[in-house]
Amino acid sequence: MPFTKSGIINAFYMAPMSTGLCLEIDDKPYDEDVNKHAFLKDPNFNVYRILARRFGFMVDRNVPWRLVADVQSFKMREYMRLAYERDSISERQTTIKEKAAKDIKELLDESWDNDVEGIKIQAAEDLQQVGAMVGIETHEFWEYAYMYAAKDPQTCSGTVPLERCSSRVLRFDKFFEVYYNVPYLDEVADIKKTFYEFFLSYYIQNPTVKKKILCSDSETTHAKFVVKEVDLELANENQYNNLYSDYYWLKIYFDIKLAENNIKLKPDMYNKHLKRVMDLSTLNIDNEKANNDTFLALSYINKIVRKKMKGLEQIYGDEGSKKEQLVGQMLLGATQEGTIFY
Repeated sequence: MPFTKSGIINAFYMAPMSTGLCLEIDDKPYDEDVNKHAFLKDPNFNVYRILARRFGFMVDRNVPWRLVADVQSFKMREYMRLAYERDSISERQTTIKEKAAKDIKELLDESWDNDVEGIKIQAAEDLQQVGAMVGIETHEFWEYAYMYAAKDPQTCSGTVPLERCSSRVLRFDKFFEVYYNVPYLDEVADIKKTFYEFFLSYYIQNPTVKKKILCSDSETTHAKFVVKEVDLELANENQYNNLYSDYYWLKIYFDIKLAENNIKLKPDMYNKHLKRVMDLSTLNIDNEKANNDTFLALSYINKIVRKKMKGLEQIYGDEGSKKEQLVGQMLLGATQEGTIFY
């Protein structure tokens, strides 16, 4: 049974819906093939399939009412780029509006009405330029691509619905950097917190513990013990964490990762890996790079226990340009059959 976040993510029973990249338009059971057959035979299914591809989604062949975001398609990457820039644009627009409102108030307080219109014009121009400025500053995160149904079209060719326009899309190699965090970076801290919660739970249920106490008054006398009840000392979270070193927690983490992945190492191999973990965690112990050492140690542990997984190219398959060609073929075929897209 997985204990860490990364272990849970890699577990076989994790549902696709947990990724945040899927949505379902129906709640029928997955194991009833009659429902799937009826869905596939619906006269509108072909339109549904084409529109899904056109807007950056794939239809799950095993659950046809489930749409999966195709993160390598140009359309989905355009949405990603828009979302990535949205917060920066909104923040700057708010700043411009607040500054203009403040300047106008100051002018009105001083009865200089003539300059108010100039401030409004300047603010309007600044607001129009915000998007372009953010685009320039984030240029390393995007590239141009031609696609169907572009949200932010630049130059276009063809006619609707086969019109293809160039638009800025998020570079695929930036996808995980922008939208994902490495799960194991916080796992040692999570384990500390969980263990402390275990301690609190134990303390609440067992505020006193039985302890053997030596009562012999001479070294030559046969040792005698009595059992006494002793109040368990309550420690706050900081005190609890200070009881154990970082090396202790790294060893605990290593042991947990081995256990949850059902990996059994021979003693000599275990000691070899553990020594390597400790060496990595103390490379720069006396300078500002010490935090990077913990990252190296955690990376090494997860490299050891990581299950054999498919690479990104195996998961995502063809490049975005090939996916757009497929969309074009689907749209062309549907148009020739008389299907109208709005």
